[in-house]
Amino acid sequence: MGEVWFRNVSAPIVGTVLGAAIFFLGGLVSTRLYPPPPELLDPQTPEANALRVASADTNGLLIVLVGCVIGGFLGGAIAASVAKTRKALFSCIVGILLSSWAVYAFYVFYPQRLWFPIGVLVGFAVSSFLGGLSNSRLRK
Repeated sequence: MGEVWFRNVSAPIVGTVLGAAIFFLGGLVSTRLYPPPPELLDPQTPEANALRVASADTNGLLIVLVGCVIGGFLGGAIAASVAKTRKALFSCIVGILLSSWAVYAFYVFYPQRLWFPIGVLVGFAVSSFLGGLSNSRLRK
């Protein structure tokens, strides 16, 4: 009983931490390849933040979305691997937890680039489910 409880609690935590780490790695790669202008590194006003979002390179944002999809997939797969039962449920929990980054992205990117937070939401939700599904299919 204790081992099952521990696996059920730790599965979404491990999956979410791994998925977020890969997502941040995608952001780091994006920032290294497409650095923002130095004067926009610390926006203090909504106008400065809007200027930073407007100057963000589309290729850099796409790299972040690729990190989002890879992180969600691996996070869902790891959560399904740790949880021996109800693998789809725990991979979906990881997707829901990681999708909270879409709320932050919506707050930052609205209204200039609405496609980015939608991409983050769909990327995490779909890829984490597919990661859990692939793990459950491979283990049967």
